[in-house]
Order: sequence, then structure tokens, then C-alpha cells
Amino acid sequence: MYYKFLFSMIFFIQIHLLISVSFTISLFFIGLSIVFGLLSFLKPIQSLYLLLLLMVVFGSRPSMEQTHYLILGTGFWILSVYAQLILKSDFEYKLFLVKLRSSNLVSFFSLFFILTSFLSLIGLPIIGALKHTIQEDVLYIFKELLTVGETTLYSSVQSVFFLLQGYLIGLYIYATTRTFNQFKIFKNALFSLFIGWLLFIIVGYIDFFGFIDLTQYYFWDETPHRFTSFFPNSSWSSQYLAVTLPLLPIVLLWRKINRSMLILMVFLIVLGEVALLLSMQRGAWLTYPPTLLMIWITIYYVFARSHDNTISLKSFLKTSWLKIFITIPLTVIISATVVYEIKDYRQTHSIKSATNTFDDVYSRMGKVSDTGNRKVHWPPAIKLFLENPIFGGGGDSFGWQYKEYFYKPNAKWHDDEANTLKIGQFGTAHNLYLQTLVGKGIFGLIFLLAFLIILIYKLIQKEFLSAKQRSLEESILTLIVLGSLTATLIYANVQEIFYTQPVAIIFWVVVFIGAGLTHDYAASRQKREELWNAGKYLFYFLLLLLPFHVLNISYIREFIAQKMSNFIPALDVDASTLLVGSSLWLGVFAIILSFWMHRKVIIHTHQGGFFIDDHEGDDKSHGIHTQATPRAGGIGIFAANLFLVFNPLGWKFILAALPAFIVGLFDDFKPLQPRTRLFLQALSGLLSVLLLDALVYSLGFDISLPYLAGLFITIIAITGAINAINMIDGFNGLSTGTVLMMLLSMSYVSIQVGDMNILEILAINAAAVIGFMFINFPRGHIFLGDGGAYFLGFLVSAVSLMLAFHHKEVSQLYPLALLIYPVFEVLFSIYRRKIFKNISMTQPDKIHLHQLIFRRITKNNPRTSVYLWKRLLPFMIISTYFYDNDLALSIIVLMFMISYVKLYRKIVRFR
Repeated sequence: MYYKFLFSMIFFIQIHLLISVSFTISLFFIGLSIVFGLLSFLKPIQSLYLLLLLMVVFGSRPSMEQTHYLILGTGFWILSVYAQLILKSDFEYKLFLVKLRSSNLVSFFSLFFILTSFLSLIGLPIIGALKHTIQEDVLYIFKELLTVGETTLYSSVQSVFFLLQGYLIGLYIYATTRTFNQFKIFKNALFSLFIGWLLFIIVGYIDFFGFIDLTQYYFWDETPHRFTSFFPNSSWSSQYLAVTLPLLPIVLLWRKINRSMLILMVFLIVLGEVALLLSMQRGAWLTYPPTLLMIWITIYYVFARSHDNTISLKSFLKTSWLKIFITIPLTVIISATVVYEIKDYRQTHSIKSATNTFDDVYSRMGKVSDTGNRKVHWPPAIKLFLENPIFGGGGDSFGWQYKEYFYKPNAKWHDDEANTLKIGQFGTAHNLYLQTLVGKGIFGLIFLLAFLIILIYKLIQKEFLSAKQRSLEESILTLIVLGSLTATLIYANVQEIFYTQPVAIIFWVVVFIGAGLTHDYAASRQKREELWNAGKYLFYFLLLLLPFHVLNISYIREFIAQKMSNFIPALDVDASTLLVGSSLWLGVFAIILSFWMHRKVIIHTHQGGFFIDDHEGDDKSHGIHTQATPRAGGIGIFAANLFLVFNPLGWKFILAALPAFIVGLFDDFKPLQPRTRLFLQALSGLLSVLLLDALVYSLGFDISLPYLAGLFITIIAITGAINAINMIDGFNGLSTGTVLMMLLSMSYVSIQVGDMNILEILAINAAAVIGFMFINFPRGHIFLGDGGAYFLGFLVSAVSLMLAFHHKEVSQLYPLALLIYPVFEVLFSIYRRKIFKNISMTQPDKIHLHQLIFRRITKNNPRTSVYLWKRLLPFMIISTYFYDNDLALSIIVLMFMISYVKLYRKIVRFR
């Protein structure tokens, strides 16, 4: 089912592209492309070689007609070969799917990179375009796709569509090759690219020296005295050279190894080096060292193998490294000498631009240290990234986003100090990684770096770290791919290499050839299934984040914030935006983290046998379940508070809560002395006063307290609340459900008083509690434990006191009314044990209200919690509504105590 949907999307997108192209080029070329498509259906691999060979002719940016011919040919090729794969041979189709599901991290992460690229498009406001298409022009979404610049909305859509085209070409090479034919196909594909490179070089030199005029190709270039060949400007031609120059050693697989071959290689290297120098792109010059290194390692290794076929690359490098490093500067000197010799040719012959070529190169080289100086793009890029951090703003949308957020007169950040770029400077971020971060979010960048780093590591491990003997053909292919990828990664720091479509396609071809070379055909079925299962979980994880990503999109967030502020008068638009844009998405992460960690806790506690409630009636047993259950549920809830590190109160809250949580966790592991527990609980109470200003300063009704008296009462109150929440932790969801109601109540009060810092603490912890309850309620696969109960007790008591102290309009009786159920449970238990039964207050019994309700009314664990929630909810709602009224809160407290005693008495007397 997944694959049928995948192939349907492939066909839909290619048809969309083909229809869009039909508005920009003549019927003759459309007919020619249809013929090419038929040829592709009959001879898919051979037609691919032809397509790769001609790649250089189409080297323009997507909005120019030159690239549209490539899109047309590529679209027909993809439609034909993938249709042939499905229709012609069911066996080949199944093998294709098997290869896709194989244990290969390169193909795994590259697939998720493409998936993330499409998810990123959700961040674009394209509803208006669809509305225009439906209501005014049915062809609008086709006409506008290709004929737009990089600062337009549709450029972001087109970038992902073109990215998919390159990906599908590389994927086909990878997934259709097998062990018996892959070297032949890889070699032919790279040789086709080499022939294209040779065509580029020859035509470029003929044009450079004035024998032909290619102005129709590079009319857009402001520096026509540079080497460009078929490309509109030297920047894009240098990108092409950077990724294809490392492919030169492929010639070694087609000619006999002798001295004439060495001379030919030197000649080709110098041709490419001089062309790179004449392109005068400093970013491309940074790729010289690794490119030359990989080329000369390959050449010398081939010659060494011609004399000793048993030598490995690892042993060869140990003896020949000096020769390689001496050759590199010699090659550069030869190339520089050639440039010097032609220094005044163009000037003497008045070719296009009368400049001294060598002086131009030399002047440009003096500024090479500034190549990485793209710092002006970083501040606005980081701000744009933070607007849509998960999946980004959509495709390669840096240019469009900058225009919308910074450049327009009424833009959100028009007067921001980061707004330093002028028109023409923000088409791209001039950095592949920065461009990906802004357009595809953090996950797009992670997946991109993941498959690139993994592939390069595997290639290095394969050839340089292993002493295993490999065929010469395999070694040459590996070194070529490694050289091209290394050059690409370096150049990507100063250019957005996917901007030029031929370069993007070559990149994906090289990546998937590398994936094929490092593919483990001997991988077990278990490994394949493990990776497939990991992929499913990762896919589900991304889907879980998708609603959060949608809610975080600026125009959706602002719409919701406006509606929230209208619905809740006390909540202004700024507060609503902060809630929707910050606390909400952190809350989603907290739910996921809490749920995931508790699942892990269940697994590891069962394996290790610790933090287990053995259900045998000891002082740590809940006594109402029939199987051993983990009781370390607080770990995931406490861990979610790490999302508070950027909150001004966050680290203080975590530090204050730590003693109570730690002592509870140790108590779950091994029972501690009561005085040890009380001391650390009181320490948390003291820290809450010193760090958080959670202080009882009044008894209500304007009755003030001295500081020391308030400090003492606060410590007693927080310590009591910690133990009170632990006392009601007897049934699935009872304590956590009660705490969740308290957190929601305090969240409402925080909104009313406008305290967003406290609101964020509450939102994240409410989300963590929800993540825990997914596992705890109703079936009780894990219990909260003392660690979790102590932490939640500290949370609700300290935060409620913070609200009352920081905002004088909040009554000092509000925390008491909010926690009256667990607090009165403790007080009534003390009365029942010490006064009524005359036994120790610390001695446990099983006649708490929730236990009596379970045995005499519900006789069901989760129903007991629901029974009590329904009776607590009215008091919670009323307390929340009257959070600023001392008298009303006093009445609520009194009414609850009366109803509690009445219910307890009724149950005891069987009424």
C-alpha cells in the first residue's frame, strides 16, 4: 500500500511538471521529449546515460527556459522507466522494492530527507494559489510553477519537485542494480558524466578564446570575462566543475595503464584546474586540495596495481603518501602557469571584456580568505528557522521568507537589526546547510547530514581503513565517489548546490552510486526488519510532530491566537501567540518524551528487576493489582522539565524540585528512613522559597505574616503537599488525574494574571502527565511511584504558592482550595490514626477514602479514579473561578471537608 501511494505521487508530480513545462517551450521539443520517453521505456539504462551526458547543456536556474528542457526530458524519463518497472516485469519490481527495504542507512536517511522536504511545504500559504486556480484560472498552479524567481512562493514548491527528480534518478540506479551488473552500470554512468564534462570544457575554452559566442547562455552574468561555457554565470559553472572534476579518474577504467595514460590524466586535470581558476569563484577553489588529493591517490594507486595486483590501498598509502603530496602543488603550479601564459590574450584580441586574465585571478585569490564570510545571512536565517523549527518554512524558501519577514515595507522584522540584505542578495542563503535548516527545518538538516556523513564514513572505512583486497574497478569507483562528495560538502558551505538542477541531479547520482558500493548484500533479514521497524517508528514520530508544526506556522498561530484572545478577554494577542507558539509545541515534545521514557522504563525495570511493585502487600505495594508492575513513572515526567532550560524560572524550578524527586526515586528503589525523606522534602521547600519566591506571606483576609513565620509555614506546606499527593497515589490515574486538573486550573489563573513563564512550566508538566497517563490509565502498566508523586506534590504546591506571591490579586487561600483533597486526606488520616485509633501517624493502613470506594462501591481500579474525579471537578472549577476571593475560597474549603466526612461516614456505615 505504501509503495502504491509512493508511485502514485511520483507520477502525479512528474505530470504536473510536464504540464507546467508545456507553457514555456515549443511543441517541437515536447514531441522530441515524448520520443525520448518512448526510448526510455524500451532502453531505460541507455537513455539514462544519454541524459547524464547532456546534463551540462541545461545548466541554468529553474526559472529560466534553459532548465525547462532538462525538466521535460527528466520528467519523461522518470515516467517511462518507473512505469516500465511496474508494468514490464513483476519480478524486477519486487526486486526493486526489496532493495528499497534493505539494510542501508544511506538510502534510509535520504528517503526521510525527501519526505521531510515534502512535509516542509505545509508551511507555505498556498491556499490562495489553489483558490485562484479553482475560481479564476484552472491552469494557474501549472503556469506559475516554473516561471518564478527564488524569492517567490512557488519557487519553494518547485525546488522540492526538482529535488525529487534528481532523487528518483539516483534511486533508480541504486535499486535496479545487482552484484553482477552494478560496477558496469556505475562505470558507464560516471563515464557519461565525464563525456559531458569534456563537452563542457571544450566548448567553454572555445568560447573563452572567442572562437564562438555563447552569450545566449550566459546573458545573465555580470562578469562575462569569466569561464562559463553553457552556464548563465561562472558561479553555477564552478559548482558543476566542483562536483565533476573528481570524476576524471573514470578514464583509467577505459584505457590501458601506461605512460601515455599518465600524460592524458595530467592534461585533463590541468584543463579542469585552469577552468576552475578562470571561473574565479573562490568557494570552488576551496575544493582544489581534496579533489586533487583523491585524483592523484587514484592515479598512483592504479599504476601501483598494474605492477602488483595484490597491494591494498591501505598499504599503498603507507609507502607512497609523500609522492602524492609532492604532486599536488606541482599540478597547481602547472595550472597557474597556464593561466599566466594566457594572461593578456583576451585583452590583446579584445574578446568580450578587455581584462588581464591573470590579474583578475590573482586579485580574486587575494580575497579567498573571505570565501566563508557569509555571516550576514546567518542572523536572519536563524530567526527564520525559529519561526518553523521542525519542518521549516517550505523547500528552499530562504529567499521568499526573507522577503516576507524582512524586506517588505510592512514586514514583521523590517526594522530588525538582522535585516541587512538587499535585493539580489537573499535569493538563497549561500549555504546548503543553512538553506536546508530554514526551508526544511531541523529534521531536514539532520537527515541530510546523516546520509552524507554515513556514506563518507562507509567509503573511507571501505578503502582506507580496511586491509581487504578489492578489485581495481571497485576501488576506482569508490575513490571517485568519495572525491566528488567531499568537494560537494566543502562547496556547500558557500553555495546552495541544489539551486542548479544539473548539479543536483549529479549529486544524487553520485550519492546512490556510493550507496550501491557500500551496500551490504549479506545483511541478515533480521537487520533489514529492524531498520524497517525503526523507519516506521520514525515515520510515526514525524506524523506526531506534524500537527504541532502546523500550529507553529506563523499565519496559523496568529489566527489561533487572535481567536483565543477573543474567547478569553484577559488573554491579549501577544500572550496568545506565546502560548500557541512556545508552550504548546514544547508541550507536544513533553508528551512524546514522557510516553517514550515510560515505555523504556517498563522494559528496563522488568529486565533489571528493580523499581518493581511486587503486589505482595509490603509497604511499597499498591495491593490492588495481580502482577509485578514498575513504579518509577516519575522519571519521564521529571525529564520533560528539561524543556524548561530556556525559561527564566526553569533551571531554578528543576533545582528546587531535585531533592524531593531524588529522595522519592531512592525510596522506590530501597525504603529510606522517614526523617531522611522529610529532610530532603523540606530542603525542596526551602529552595522553592529562596529560588522561586514561593512564599506564604499571608493567611488571607489581609492577615500578613512575618517573613520567618511565612518561611516556616511554606516549608511545612510544601512538605505536606508532597506527602499528600503520594498518599492519594493508590489507583490508576487517581493522583495524576487530580494533579492534571490542578495544573489546568493554575494555567487558567496564569493566563488571567498574564504570567507566561509560570504558564510554560504548567503546560510542559501537564503534557508530561498526559504522556504518563497514556500508559498508566486505565490498565496500569506503570505506577507513579514515590519519585513521581513527590515531584508532582512539589510541583502543584510550589507553583500555586508562586502564583499567589508573584501576583497579589491571587488569594493566598487559592493554593489551599486547589489542594484541599490531598491535604485533607492527610489531615483526616492523622486524626483517624493518632486521635481516633491512637496508632503511629506513619503506620500505613488501607482505609483511605479511595480504598473504601474501591472495596465497597466501584470494585474496579480505574473506575475508582473516575468516581473521585467527578466529585472533585466541581470544587476545582469553583476554586479556579474565585481564585481572587478569600471568602469564596474559605467556603469552598469548608464545603469540601464537610462533603468528604459525609461521604466517608456514609461508606463506613454501608449507606
